[in-house]
Amino acid sequence: MKLEKSTAMKLSPPWVSYHKMVLALFAEDSEVQIRNIYSDDGKNYTYVVLCNTSEKAVALKTLLKTGEFGDITVTAIVYGPEENAEVAPSEEVNSELIEDAFFNNPIFVEMVSGGGPFEVFYCVFARRVIQFWSDNLNDLWGNTSTLAENIAREVFVDVGNVMFCTSPFED
Repeated sequence: MKLEKSTAMKLSPPWVSYHKMVLALFAEDSEVQIRNIYSDDGKNYTYVVLCNTSEKAVALKTLLKTGEFGDITVTAIVYGPEENAEVAPSEEVNSELIEDAFFNNPIFVEMVSGGGPFEVFYCVFARRVIQFWSDNLNDLWGNTSTLAENIAREVFVDVGNVMFCTSPFED
């Protein structure tokens, strides 16, 4: 059997794929709008994140890390509901910020305390595949198919005691 692809494959730089991961993580969140990536100098790339709530804006400003690709950086500028000034990040990075970032996002299930002698929290995502086009040469159509937990690990700063996971399969 011969498979033919009808569209020509083009390769985008890794910072474009990084931006697409952020877009995919919040694609179903009605309280977040992520604008296109741009650069004025070809080395420092930026994308704007608009949030309907101040809590979500502060959470995303604090949690979204700067993507680094050699001498290329990708940074989020985050605005809250006022849209008149970029929000400042929280001084503390914790599990509450994760909850604020994903509040009302359909891919988020719950935040669970792990119990035991260590204070560990689990950010539980819905059991579904997130798929987006990203020049993936391993896929016939160029898509990346992954889980929300994998994207969160890639685009968020380390929150130390917060682990990302996917809800279990239930019979």
